[in-house]
Amino acid sequence: MKLRSGLGSAFGLGLASLLFALLLHRSVWAAGPDMELEPEPDYALEVLEESARFGQVETLQRNVSYGGRGFFFVRRVDFQAPIPYTTSFVLPGREGTLSFFRADGSLVVRPLAPGPLPGDGPLFLETAEYNLFLGQPYLYRDLGRGTIQAAEGGSGITLQRQGDGWLVTVSLQPEGQSGVRFLDQEHGLLYGAGSREPLLDLSDPGTAERWSRYDFTRQARLGFDGYYYKSPASYTPSGPGAYWRNPSMYLISHLVKNGDSLLDELLGASYLALGSANLNAAGFFPSLPESGWLRSNYGMEPGFFDTRFNADMLETYLLAWEKYGYGNFWATARTLGDFYLWHGTANHRTTLPVLEKGPLLLPEEGWLVEDYSMGDSSLDTHISLNHQLQAIHAFLHLYRVGGAEADLDFAVRMLLGIEHTRDRWVMGDGNLEYAILPDGSMGYEDYSTLTYNDLVRVQAVFGQLFGKRNPALDMLMGHKRLWMDRNGISDYLGFGE
Repeated sequence: MKLRSGLGSAFGLGLASLLFALLLHRSVWAAGPDMELEPEPDYALEVLEESARFGQVETLQRNVSYGGRGFFFVRRVDFQAPIPYTTSFVLPGREGTLSFFRADGSLVVRPLAPGPLPGDGPLFLETAEYNLFLGQPYLYRDLGRGTIQAAEGGSGITLQRQGDGWLVTVSLQPEGQSGVRFLDQEHGLLYGAGSREPLLDLSDPGTAERWSRYDFTRQARLGFDGYYYKSPASYTPSGPGAYWRNPSMYLISHLVKNGDSLLDELLGASYLALGSANLNAAGFFPSLPESGWLRSNYGMEPGFFDTRFNADMLETYLLAWEKYGYGNFWATARTLGDFYLWHGTANHRTTLPVLEKGPLLLPEEGWLVEDYSMGDSSLDTHISLNHQLQAIHAFLHLYRVGGAEADLDFAVRMLLGIEHTRDRWVMGDGNLEYAILPDGSMGYEDYSTLTYNDLVRVQAVFGQLFGKRNPALDMLMGHKRLWMDRNGISDYLGFGE
């Protein structure tokens, strides 16, 4: 993967007669130049960045060229005044279809026709010549600390005939009165993906069902620099319509793990390529807002290290490396792994097996690794079972891919930590404890299914590597399974899923 910037090399896609070759920057008073194209690059994945200014509007765009198969773009539009902004491009092909999902998950497919397009979620436009995925245009305010807030104003996408194709126009209208200087923090966001190849087969029931569950509008948003999730009330900043840049890119991870279409690959690979820039100097993805309960309980400042989120992304980058083969993904996974190894070494509690008789040899110690840190060893935090399990799973995966003995040793030490303390995790009603607190007591309420699913996944990879089942994991799974069954909870993983 390469990162470049500069006007005139914005796309480099070799799609000279298509779609974004005709993409224009426009406002009510000015129009920008057509994009210039250059030959298809000889590397598979390229991220290009360009900026432009048109009067009181500035744009910054990132474009991902995907090995000649398609491309993805995301554009940030910064307003210095509450004035309308539009951009247009031509979708080639006389006839085609528009597909979208309603809020209830039902799929609508209808012929392309002039007029405004639905505004509730992403759109799929298909002709015989080109296939396009378009996200809804949104307006936001920057709240700081990796947080944005949905802003009032008008936005939309319209379609009209133009020659043998369709003119697609995307518009943004910030709220405010003409002549009043607007907030510098306000910006619009546009994104989309396109290809000559089919992007997604929505006629396949499994694909349609999977995509009907993806949320691009309510609880989550795709942003300019990553994946954003609805901000908890305990975070600062927060508020109505606020979204924070979540290191664990749930939707993107799901696309990588479960996707089998070109669109899954385009969105997944593009956001992983863009997201790798969010690694901090220490080598982890920080949680940028302030967490009220972590601040209150442990004195945790904004920008903290969350072991679950980073282990999730370690595994996602590993899967992307295996699936797509881009070296940047392996490098990001290795960086995440290296910092996690440092954190585990600096912030753990040592466990030893309970022995009925004195050992003839020194027993092998286990590690219980703390959930959070500020990138150092200055704070003591709790240790949750689900964070511990996800790290074990990620490092066993990392060992299988990279073969580093240090990764295997770390995973085994963490697994021994669970084995040595297994009885402490079981509550009187059969449910599992959530965490070991800094004072050594147990506390907090476990998730209904997450920890059980983590146990299933770790047991599966343990069996693949060692050819047997782990008794401690089986014991914990058994207790949690009985508790879920007694409480009517059934949406958990079966073994091997």
